[in-house]
Parts: sequence; structure tokens; C-alpha cells
Amino acid sequence: MANAIKFGYLLSVRNPPGSSLDFNTLYSEMFRQAEFADQAGFDSLWLTEHHFTDDGYLAAIMPVLAAIAARTTRVSIGTYVLLAPFYHPLRLAEDTATIDVMSNGRLRLGIGLGYRGEEFDGFQISRKQRLGRTLETIEILKRAWTGECFSFAGKYFQFHDVRVLPRPVSKPHPELLWGGMAPAAIKRGAELDLSFACNLGHREVTLYRKTWQQLGKAPGAYGIVTSGIV
Repeated sequence: MANAIKFGYLLSVRNPPGSSLDFNTLYSEMFRQAEFADQAGFDSLWLTEHHFTDDGYLAAIMPVLAAIAARTTRVSIGTYVLLAPFYHPLRLAEDTATIDVMSNGRLRLGIGLGYRGEEFDGFQISRKQRLGRTLETIEILKRAWTGECFSFAGKYFQFHDVRVLPRPVSKPHPELLWGGMAPAAIKRGAELDLSFACNLGHREVTLYRKTWQQLGKAPGAYGIVTSGIV
């Protein structure tokens, strides 16, 4: 049986140097596009983030997701991708749970490791820690989204008897998508039992599917979001 293909809309919020457009207008027009995509029948809306750029590339992705959640009614909203090493996982769990509630279960969370040296320097986080921090973040998100009290003792994060509310509307939790491009990263995402956010194409998606099959998992149980040709 052929895989169902759905169409999403990627909002790249950037204002190049020399542009005469002010940021208030830029964001207003972005929200107008989001409302149009929702009404026009697109399946999903996606935001991507970067930090410390010359073109004002969207950095504050959480408040913008919340604003889009409040302005739309049916389209799923997601990150393509959120750069996990730059977030405290408990705060991220709170923000994402709240947005999922606001959107009535429409949140999809694509997670990536980040790669730009300027961002790691700016946030004073070692680039060598990006994988470990991201893996711990994913585990913490899953526990926090249960709405139950829990503790965590990892290499980068430790806390005792914390509880995150509200619980997400999505069951069992918002969809998690792994963002990766290198073969090892792609295989890791499948091993983590996550959906896939890919900005490349056929070769990478095929590798992801093959890894699922080698692990005895059904590919139809996972989502694939790509801006490339598959």
C-alpha cells in the first residue's frame, strides 16, 4: 500500500540586511500566511530556528508557535527543527505541553542537535555536549509529558520530584521527530523510535525506512517530514 502524502507549509522567518521591511510587518505577514495555510487545507505548518544571525532568523520559536496555535484551528503545527541543546528540558516540556493544549493536540516537535559554532558559543554550551544533552532532553520530555511527578539523574540534568502541568492533549504525547542528515544520525533516530524530519531527500528517507525494518518496526507507524524529493 502506498504511503499517504500530505502537504505542509514551511515558514522561514527571515529579514535580510538592507530590507525595508520592519519586523512588526514581517511577523504580521507571517501570521497572515499561517491563517491562509490553515484555511487553504494544508496538513501542517512548520517553523525552523537559528540564533545570532544578520537576517533575524526566527529565534524565539515557542512564542511564535503559541501565536500560530491561537490563530489556526485545524492545521498541525511543528518545529522543523528545534535546536534541543539550547533549551532546559523542563522549561521546554512546560512550553510544548501548553502549546499542545492551546492547539488541541496539534503540536509536532522536530528536534535537532544544532551545528553552528556561533550558537554554541553564544549560549555557552560545548558543541561536544550536543548529542548527550539532546538525548537526555528527549527522555525528560517523555517523562514530563505524563503529568506525573518524576526525578531524573543524568550527566547534564538532575532534578528531584518535579511535575509538569498541563499534560499535553496529544496521546501519548506530541509526536517527536528526529532531525538528522549524516547516516549515523539517521540510524540513531530510528533506534530511538522517533519519526523523521529530513531536509535532504530520497537516500536519507530510504536509510531511515531500512533501519526501521531491520529493527523489526513497521514504517507506517512513523511520520516522515521532508522538504527534499523522495
